[in-house]
Amino acid sequence: MNAASLGQRQLFGIKKDNLLKRISTYFEETNNAGEVVEYFVAVLVRHALSVGDYSINELSDLIRSIFLTSEPTDTLRQHCVYFQDYFPDEKDWKTVIQRLFASEAAFRDYTREASAYKALLDEKNREVPVLSDYQFNLVSVFKDVTGKRHTWALQNIKKVQSTEQTRGILKILTTLTIFKTAGVRRFAEYVRYKSVKGRVDAEDVEPVVTIKEEQTPAAKTPEKPKRSAARKQAVAASTGKNNAALLYEEDVEQTSTALPDEASLDTASISAAPPSSSKTRGASEKAPSSTKYVPESLQKPDTSYMKIGKTKEQIQEAREERKRQRKIKKALNKRKRR
Repeated sequence: MNAASLGQRQLFGIKKDNLLKRISTYFEETNNAGEVVEYFVAVLVRHALSVGDYSINELSDLIRSIFLTSEPTDTLRQHCVYFQDYFPDEKDWKTVIQRLFASEAAFRDYTREASAYKALLDEKNREVPVLSDYQFNLVSVFKDVTGKRHTWALQNIKKVQSTEQTRGILKILTTLTIFKTAGVRRFAEYVRYKSVKGRVDAEDVEPVVTIKEEQTPAAKTPEKPKRSAARKQAVAASTGKNNAALLYEEDVEQTSTALPDEASLDTASISAAPPSSSKTRGASEKAPSSTKYVPESLQKPDTSYMKIGKTKEQIQEAREERKRQRKIKKALNKRKRR
């Protein structure tokens, strides 16, 4: 079974532990030193630009083994300088140079471009990521070998401190041959890039499941509809009495010695006052009652029975009885004056 090679999505997308494990497994199954070395170079670019840690120190033994034992190739010669720091023993590094190059001068000439790129990586690795409420994403444009442009994005990068520095690091990808689509090599030529700042305003986390006991809601006593203040005033105005008078009306109707209403008090005050002249007396006798008759069809609906607990018919009968009592009193007062 052929081992699956790692592409752009794996090298720049998956987590560090899984990525390093897959690179190591791929070399064990294929023993393709040149391809694995280019995998390492791509991860070095990702580590330098990203906020997260993608160092390959865990595979230092594999790196040393490849350069000390694998067959020398142009790929190893081109990229060996990136891995000089993984050889703490100076003798081992000299052995690598002797295996790959005919002389020290050949080594310097062959790795001049890679040495400049390595200096940019080292400088970027020394940067401390600036704390920010925003996440920075890198969006770059490259051309493939046919001249067709394509976009490559890297998320959560360090804030760009130097445009030239970032441009140089991105150009390292143009020296790699591992990125291909339908046999066409990508990242053949660098075009441009931009750093996009965006606030992290949403994050999906695994919800915590909590079990709640279902409780049967207690039966609520239906509340009586409350009348607004405006409605109460309207009712009082339609009956000619205030709220206190409406509440007191029931007691007035049930007592044998009923208190006189406003119309009776007005009549009594007129009869008690000494008449100044016959004209005045006649005018007072002919004075219309303060309560005018209004046809029932024009009367507003009476809702007082809803407030004092009596039926509408009972209230109407009580009113008729009071009117009859007032007429009797009025007639008696006229007889007394005669």
